[in-house]
Amino acid sequence: MSASMPHFAPIAALLFLGTVLVLGISLLILLYGAVRRSAFFAKLGAGAGITIAAGYFLLLAGVSLASSEQTLPPDGWKYFCEIDCHLAYSLVSAQTTAALGPELQQTTPHGKYVVLRVKTWFDERTISPRRGNGPLTPNRRKALLVDDTGRSYEPSPEGQFALAGSGDRSTAMSQALRRCPDAVVLPPDRAAYAAASAEVMAILRDVTPLVEPLSLDEAFLDVSRATRLHGRPGVT
Repeated sequence: MSASMPHFAPIAALLFLGTVLVLGISLLILLYGAVRRSAFFAKLGAGAGITIAAGYFLLLAGVSLASSEQTLPPDGWKYFCEIDCHLAYSLVSAQTTAALGPELQQTTPHGKYVVLRVKTWFDERTISPRRGNGPLTPNRRKALLVDDTGRSYEPSPEGQFALAGSGDRSTAMSQALRRCPDAVVLPPDRAAYAAASAEVMAILRDVTPLVEPLSLDEAFLDVSRATRLHGRPGVT
């Protein structure tokens, strides 16, 4: 199992917040110069704002040009750094099919469809406890399929449309509430979830110390050496 995260992602997030703060201060200096009709403060605020913004975007462009694409293996995790947490993506499965869509309205490709199932979640170990339950709306991501020879395949618009019409997808909470406005939604209890998760992980670590948490109640375990700790299981 491997995990991949963009280089210097936490530093880039901190630089973004720092840039916003400095730009705000520069704007206040500019406004102060305009109100007091001071050419010195006006030029100082404008010059500082332009310099900071240009430097940040040049740094961002340099990091983007220096980065390289990475192929995500079936058991790998891909992390994207947001302001107050990490978003993790993992390829669950890849299946081939000759047709997609409802039974009477199936769409057939020239060759075959490859359906990728990707799991997305917030890494609970990196979520700030002070952010509360406010929603996050990250940018959309696009999955690119690469075979063993290095050939890449773009998403098929026809296949995506047929897959969306097949009903094989989860329902967003906002859509569910529109359909059922009288539904009772219980607020999450993060402290209780964390306590229960700690108990689950403690049980798993009784089997092997090599535990990689996947979510609050899911984890990958390396049990290849567990027989040295517990012996071979009995035969019944």
